[in-house]
Amino acid sequence: MHAPVKTTDQGFVISSPLLECELSGESFNLHQYADANNIRSNNNGRAAVAFIHLGSERGVLRHYYRGGMAAKLSDDRFIWSGINSTRAIQEYRLLEWMTKLKLPVPVPLGARVVKAGLFYTCDLITREIVNTKTLANKLYCCEIDRQHWHAVGTAIRSLHRHGVYHADLNANNILITDNGVTTIIDFDRCSRRTGSRWKADNINRLKRSLDKLSARGAVNHFNPGSWQALLDGYQQ
Repeated sequence: MHAPVKTTDQGFVISSPLLECELSGESFNLHQYADANNIRSNNNGRAAVAFIHLGSERGVLRHYYRGGMAAKLSDDRFIWSGINSTRAIQEYRLLEWMTKLKLPVPVPLGARVVKAGLFYTCDLITREIVNTKTLANKLYCCEIDRQHWHAVGTAIRSLHRHGVYHADLNANNILITDNGVTTIIDFDRCSRRTGSRWKADNINRLKRSLDKLSARGAVNHFNPGSWQALLDGYQQ
């Protein structure tokens, strides 16, 4: 059963039943955590996230921003077409469904949508996945063994088997722990699809990401053997 969307004085809010205390609109305001010294890290830039504490839960709070040419008109406002069409609600619902299937994705903890006229802004909170690095960061500093590459392929396969298309499958949206546990993150604009023709293109998107990072010197340990190990994990 879906966690309900509730109307508050600070927007529409979903609060996960996993939390000890129900979220309010204020729960998504960064200044609250800054005043309480609960922000551990807050990277600058469009895709910044804040690492916060919600009782015993450790969460990642992300504000949604526009990309491409649209960002020049408004960096974080989207056109309203109903609450269920908003990006935060759609991503929360997809994560909620995938979590029930035990797929390798973050657990959603909350979402907020604030409507203003014909537009809206939105935020998402997911459970923090501790002691991880992105695939890109790992490849910059060290070589990843075949078993870990295999695990990445297996994680992608598990999504594809359930028809999940990742709109931005790249080396920065894959987290790996030191012992090789893989989690795929950032399901904004992602969707469920039927058929199989899209799956190869999705895999190739990740390959292009790794090739570009290699060409720029942003990763130092990616080679054909690495990619083959990933494909072996995907195809097993």
